[in-house]
Amino acid sequence: MMKTLECFGLPEDYINGNGHHANWGKDKDADKKKKGNKKKTVKQTAAQKKIAAKYGSKQVEEEKRPTYFDFVPMQKALKRFFACTPDARSNIRSQFIEKATQIRSVFRDKYNELSYKKVVDAYEFSGQLVEAGFVFDQLTLDSLGGMLLAFGDLEVERSWGDRNPPETEDQKRARLLLQIKLDERKKDAEEWKKRTAMAGAKPPSKEEEEKRAQDEIEDDKKIAEYTEKSKPKPQIKVKLAETSIHDLLIAMNRMAQYDRLMSELGMLSLKDWQAEDKVLAKAKKPFEVEFVDLPPIVAEGKYSSDPEIQAICEQLDDQTTIPDPPASAKNAFAMTLFCMESAFDCRSKDFLKYAFE
Repeated sequence: MMKTLECFGLPEDYINGNGHHANWGKDKDADKKKKGNKKKTVKQTAAQKKIAAKYGSKQVEEEKRPTYFDFVPMQKALKRFFACTPDARSNIRSQFIEKATQIRSVFRDKYNELSYKKVVDAYEFSGQLVEAGFVFDQLTLDSLGGMLLAFGDLEVERSWGDRNPPETEDQKRARLLLQIKLDERKKDAEEWKKRTAMAGAKPPSKEEEEKRAQDEIEDDKKIAEYTEKSKPKPQIKVKLAETSIHDLLIAMNRMAQYDRLMSELGMLSLKDWQAEDKVLAKAKKPFEVEFVDLPPIVAEGKYSSDPEIQAICEQLDDQTTIPDPPASAKNAFAMTLFCMESAFDCRSKDFLKYAFE
């Protein structure tokens, strides 16, 4: 269970204290800032000053980090996990099928070119989908990466990358105020231009022009201040879980297999697959069961005209064992090509000519 919740943001080794009270220092600073961090000054009498000088003033003990068990990370991870209902997973798959082109456009390398390699972080995937035209609620945005990892067994490559840290409240506020100020300036400039260009209109007086120039100077100061406060902080190293379009499609299929099987066993409440099946039928990709029961083996039958092969087949009692063929039938070979891009697999036979020259 803990490993599953780690897919949804629970810190590793959480049970032993890792990741507890992660925002304690930040929350404390925010509370101080909110209250103004004002200290109440108390005037001392002459006698109190003498005692303080003789014995020393009592220092306020520095507040220490809490040591009690922090349930907040667990609550956040559980909230994301419980958001991945069968209906939510079915809805995600339906959207992915309907918007396959937008899905493909997300997988781009650092040169902004389409790639089959692992170039997209599983936890940043939802935000990139929103930019591509998908519509998700906030909880689904936070849960999508974990859903693919936990229910689809998404294959990822763990690595480190540079990312911008999340925006602070001060940065968000400054960015909004900057946009408001820029909109106001644009609107004011349009009104001023319209006023001066109006036929027969009285030209602005010297006092109005001076006031306008003074207002622009004040606005420039405000714009410079908001621009400075809204600047993104330096990038930080973060742990990534990068995946590819190929791995994503396999994970979606695994998730569908899991949901259908659990539904058949009566362990999931979702039994109506009509909406998803309708989307699959429209895309001409009907759902197929990956593992089906094999038919029983015929006790006696004619498998080959070759007596050696016939004798080998008659000794089999299942349909999964692949026996060693007789020496006369060993007329094939296999080649393994390493470090080949999956997009060029269909061209691998071109290497045969050069292998035997």
